[in-house]
Amino acid sequence: MPALQIDIKEVLIDWIIQQAQYEHLNNAILDLLFKWKSGEKKPTFKKIEEVSRITHIPFGYFFLNAPPEENISLVDFRTVDSERMQNPSRNLIDTINSMQRVQDWMADYYQENGYDTSPHVGCCNINESHEAIAEDIRSKLGIAKDWFTLCRDSSESFRFLRKQISALGIMVMRSGIVGNNTSRKLNLNEFRAFTLINEYAPLIFINSNDTENGKLFSLLHELAHVWLGENSLYNEPYANQDKISRLEQICNAVAAEILVPDELFIKQWHNRDLEKLSKYFRCSRFVIIRKALENGFISREDFSRTLSILQNEYRQWQQGRKAKSGGGDFYKNLAAKWDRTFINALDEMTKSGSTQYTEAYRLTDTQSSSFAKLTQEINNS
Repeated sequence: MPALQIDIKEVLIDWIIQQAQYEHLNNAILDLLFKWKSGEKKPTFKKIEEVSRITHIPFGYFFLNAPPEENISLVDFRTVDSERMQNPSRNLIDTINSMQRVQDWMADYYQENGYDTSPHVGCCNINESHEAIAEDIRSKLGIAKDWFTLCRDSSESFRFLRKQISALGIMVMRSGIVGNNTSRKLNLNEFRAFTLINEYAPLIFINSNDTENGKLFSLLHELAHVWLGENSLYNEPYANQDKISRLEQICNAVAAEILVPDELFIKQWHNRDLEKLSKYFRCSRFVIIRKALENGFISREDFSRTLSILQNEYRQWQQGRKAKSGGGDFYKNLAAKWDRTFINALDEMTKSGSTQYTEAYRLTDTQSSSFAKLTQEINNS
């Protein structure tokens, strides 16, 4: 019996082709889509399933009368305007949707268990100085100005701050892939981090494909967004202060002040060694040169020249990283992705019967054995 052939609306095929071209998929898929459009070939269920799997476009979309209106409102909060952000990738869309489901579950959990709204969301405003906001964040996190001296490097600084932030009821997620699919890497050129504001369960997501210094800065930049009560899609690669909004300038300045407090930076400036200062403060050289410029220690010309060098090094690092394959212990990597408070709450609710295990597996993209190992790894880390 011949395979059942399906009619797909031409306008929908055009949209699917646009999506496929944007994702830089292989020519065979594009060729097939163009043949569907011309009528040279007719789509079958089997081929639609194949195209859906490769493009990551939901299977049901292929049977619509018109392209879906995917309201990815977070795109409106991008740091830097760009054509790419007008058309977010399927990887970004699926990651945002996944984190929104997690946030909705956690917000329901807090409300059902009698928690108050988070006192940190929107507790400051854009008219306050970045120094005052940074000081308030340090106070709430319970850290001193020289907190970084407790950490060996930026990676340890990230883990330390993440633990402190999570203890405040602010979820911090991090991953370099969509779900657990290692073939779907998140594009660092598309975004470094994002924040989803919710009065009960604010959530920060960090793109793990960034440098250790980059992840640390993004974490504090996004935390400033929580304090200001504003969503964020952070897609500026160098934490620059030029050609960005007042809000983004403030968030960058807050992050820089927590990483490199002016008071301590001035005392350390006698070194005048970019590498040594970067290691001392456990942060990127981007932050150091910005601090030096703002304190009048270097000229605008010196800043621009050094910035250009650092940007070139960053691009070279990105190219080198693309050539390396991933690896490591699967469950350690999985545990590193999820916020401890969220996983413990989910584990608690499944054991009590308030949440179905199937829902827990759906939220974490796991199965029975892997979810159990995830909860064990979370509590052992």
